[in-house]
Amino acid sequence: MKKGVIIGISIFISVIVFCCLLALIIGLAVGLSKNKDNKETIIKFSKTDGFLGNPLKGFGMWYGSGNTAKLPLSIQYVRLELNKVLVGENSVNLDYLDSILERIKEMKTQAVIRLVLDSPSESSFVPTYIQNKIEMYDYNGASGAGKSPNYNDEYLLTQLEYLFKELGKKFDGDPRIGFWQLGTYGHWGEWHTTYITDKSKKPTDETLDRIMDMALNNFRVTMCEVRVPETRSQTRGIGFYHDMFGNSDHDAYMDSLINRYNVLDRWKTFSFGGEEDPTQQSTRFESDTKTQKFLNDTVHYHASWILSNWFFGRTQDWIQTHSEWVERRNKAERLLGYNYYATEGSIIKNSNSIEIKITITNDGVAPFYYHWKIHYGLVDPITFEVQREEESTNDIYGILPLTNKSFSYTLNKIDESQSNLTVALRIPSGVNSHLLLSNTQQREDGWLLFK
Repeated sequence: MKKGVIIGISIFISVIVFCCLLALIIGLAVGLSKNKDNKETIIKFSKTDGFLGNPLKGFGMWYGSGNTAKLPLSIQYVRLELNKVLVGENSVNLDYLDSILERIKEMKTQAVIRLVLDSPSESSFVPTYIQNKIEMYDYNGASGAGKSPNYNDEYLLTQLEYLFKELGKKFDGDPRIGFWQLGTYGHWGEWHTTYITDKSKKPTDETLDRIMDMALNNFRVTMCEVRVPETRSQTRGIGFYHDMFGNSDHDAYMDSLINRYNVLDRWKTFSFGGEEDPTQQSTRFESDTKTQKFLNDTVHYHASWILSNWFFGRTQDWIQTHSEWVERRNKAERLLGYNYYATEGSIIKNSNSIEIKITITNDGVAPFYYHWKIHYGLVDPITFEVQREEESTNDIYGILPLTNKSFSYTLNKIDESQSNLTVALRIPSGVNSHLLLSNTQQREDGWLLFK
């Protein structure tokens, strides 16, 4: 009896041990299979100099002036004269601006637009039908056939508000527009009326509030900039433009306003642009000392883009015979704005999906200010023909200097024919260009290869 019990217990224990060993073997097999399926490939991206002509940064030119040597370019400045788009009472011609934007898009560039009413050296841009109903003031000490409008006039303000509603409905968020400048008020759209010396003819605070708000209320996606920091720009979400960038006296004045109105960190969320002092454009990069002044200003203001039209008029022969000048200028352009690059990434290929991770770092002087999305895809490793592409929700907006951001995405429903393709990503604009990362794996067609 006891012997039978012992034998039974032994058999029971043997069965348990066998089952445990079998489970262990099965578990190991599954685990090995899973590890093989989930093998992670680490990608170490190599950094290189930033690409010239990257979107919404660098040097820009005046629209229509011509890019003689076909230099890299992403920004064109458009002075939009009021009477070209406001053509009658409650009547607009937005086709005029639309046609300009189409030509800018064809060049894979984006526009910086400034609406101008008032230019002391030229005829007035205020539509005749408005001039016939409001006071127009002579310029004191300025030559030209034009006059400055009474900015306080209710009829003028009502017509401007109507125009901005129409502009906003058609163009807010339009990818062809990079930045909208509030040039609506002041000589040359610079938010001053220096040549109107009678203080009773100056615009009131209420008027200036209305002029700023008519733009900001209708351009909620498109980034706006204004010439000077002051009370109303301190309390509203808006960037700045500095029309005498690099001029020491004007730099000091801009600095005083930035400090007085405590907008030192405005660049973290709103752009800073402007124009290089026109009197210095032809000599700015002729020496390391002068170049350093520009580099220091770029870091100081966290400038993203600067209008510098003179250089775009140079011939290819001039470019070739001024190589040191051009090299200094290119160094300055690369410093402007963001400089995004990939530091590391990884790929996990499963049986029917690919998990992708990447970290992007910014070592520029400003962030990227728009919510552009990363596209992930698969390309042929030999021909680089795109076999698959998907837009993700990964958003490159707002990576501050000396910080990074990690992204992840999964490509699902991968079949056997796609398993040996190269993983890649691109960051497209709305004007058929791309934001290019500063990596050796970055192709000029927009695709960053995970290899």
